[in-house]
Amino acid sequence: MENNKLLRVTQMNAIFLDNEIYKALMQIIQNTSRFLPPGSIALFEPELNLIVRMVLLKNSVYHSESTFGQQLLSIKYSNMSDFKKILYLFGNCFEYIKNRLELWRPSHRINILFYKVHMAIVLLNFINMSIFLRNGEKPLLLERFLGLQQIYSTQNAPRLFESKYLARELLWNGFIDILIHIVPLINYHKIKRTIRYYNPFHKRPTYVVLNSCVMTMHSKCAHCGENPILPYHMGCAHIFCYVCLKKKLYFLLEQLQNMARDLPPKYQMRLPYELLSSLANCLLNDTVFEIVKGLLEIQHVTEQHLYQQRLQFLNTKKMEEHEILTQYSNNSEKKVEELRKFMIKQKDELKQFDMGLVLQLDQKVADQQQVLEQAGVPGFFVTTNTIEIKVQMHLLDFMLRSFLLLNLNYVTNLEGKKKVKKFISAICNINKYT
Repeated sequence: MENNKLLRVTQMNAIFLDNEIYKALMQIIQNTSRFLPPGSIALFEPELNLIVRMVLLKNSVYHSESTFGQQLLSIKYSNMSDFKKILYLFGNCFEYIKNRLELWRPSHRINILFYKVHMAIVLLNFINMSIFLRNGEKPLLLERFLGLQQIYSTQNAPRLFESKYLARELLWNGFIDILIHIVPLINYHKIKRTIRYYNPFHKRPTYVVLNSCVMTMHSKCAHCGENPILPYHMGCAHIFCYVCLKKKLYFLLEQLQNMARDLPPKYQMRLPYELLSSLANCLLNDTVFEIVKGLLEIQHVTEQHLYQQRLQFLNTKKMEEHEILTQYSNNSEKKVEELRKFMIKQKDELKQFDMGLVLQLDQKVADQQQVLEQAGVPGFFVTTNTIEIKVQMHLLDFMLRSFLLLNLNYVTNLEGKKKVKKFISAICNINKYT
């Protein structure tokens, strides 16, 4: 092999570097726009991708006849004219045109034609890659179409691979494979709860834990009502068959996914599969529902108390207004002037009073977030972001509705019907609050 022979791995690495540079720029743009309202740039994302790609190609291929990835590896195109540069730029616009036509009219004849062209290009890419692996030239279909040839841009550019480099790459690849298989097996939420439980500086949650389960000869599965096969429990007072528990988990996950689909897109994007799966696993224990129900009752009592305070404040102001009317009943001009001053003062005081009530409600929301976070419920943490609070409200709604669906099998008597009505009332109150 000649020393100046362009290796296949070098050409492929140049393509990978170009993709990584493009992804790095897009990541920077996403980080700068994350504080904007969700979905504000989603409508213009195809145009944004095209602009970034065109800017990269114009400042690399159009000016120096090589991409940034090729420049890092000392590669360039040997026979690139101005006309080929323009065709190279337009060749990277096909993906944008295809995406825009799909969003315009999915069943239009032009879109169907572009889809067939796209499938033909995919097939040609496969054939071109097969030829590249055999001959070692032109890894991209666009390069073969334009007849572009890659060469080293300097005299001593060929890369030399040493055994140390290959050993390091194999070591890191093996380490990454081990992490990929081990990390999903770690129960992150259990570790977090254990650390918080043994942390003396962390405030313990205020909820009441149910009694531990006791297995006897007369124990029945809480799901199927039969003698438990492979008995299992989730830290509550119920015993399940292992298969029934798995069915319950899959049922909860399916219901949570269906509920999430009914939400607007800006909330769906904040409820990934991992969060819903962790929430379904958490709902297997009825203790979580007891915590939510207790928080709901405390919230209702707090709201009623604050409402009574506001009524008392308004009654006090009405009495003051009545005293002014009685005191200046003989002097109409003085009465009008005093009433005007009283109304201005009352408006300011009522505004300050309402702000105090809102602050108390915000503190109650923060307390609820802290209790649910300490209980290990996924998706709950102390925050003042309105979008995050709205997402947490939807999660509370999901939890109550899921528990209702799980208990529908037991609605066979009057007591069960009353229980379901109570659950429905709780859900209506949650929706009313949201």
